[in-house]
Amino acid sequence: MSWTSSSARARSARSAPRTSTRDDCAPPTRRLDTERRLASRACRTSTACSPRDDALAEAERRGIAYLPYFPLASGLLTGKFRRGAELPAGSRIERFWTQEQRDAALTEQTWDRIESLEAFATDRGHTLLELAFAWLLSQSPVASVIAGATRPEQVRANAAAASWRLERTEVDALR
Repeated sequence: MSWTSSSARARSARSAPRTSTRDDCAPPTRRLDTERRLASRACRTSTACSPRDDALAEAERRGIAYLPYFPLASGLLTGKFRRGAELPAGSRIERFWTQEQRDAALTEQTWDRIESLEAFATDRGHTLLELAFAWLLSQSPVASVIAGATRPEQVRANAAAASWRLERTEVDALR
């Protein structure tokens, strides 16, 4: 933690070289939020694009932190969901998603990707949950991964999940 005064931090920020655009007037989170929402809407129906890559690249380009929204994909990356099985009782998807949202998101391609990621993690002695945290934390603009938990064992699992550090070759293999 830095104990410099706010006026010292302000002087430092003012002296840094910078080009200004109209977009710079909005808070960084607001600037990225619009992009994230638009990309997310477009990608709900297309698995060919990846809004996270665009948002991460933009955060890195601007030198700002990125906090992932729904880092466990509403529970899909916890390892509790299985193709063809009933949704876990009480899960976010079961409680909050409409049938239309489920049908649009839980496609064969989605299940193929989840199963591929789970196999990747298992082959390395880890869980899908650990892989989700490890991948996010391997991205330089990601400042923290804050995953919601409704039970104490989920809090413990989330805390333990952050211990896996992916090698560069593993990160590249996941792209």
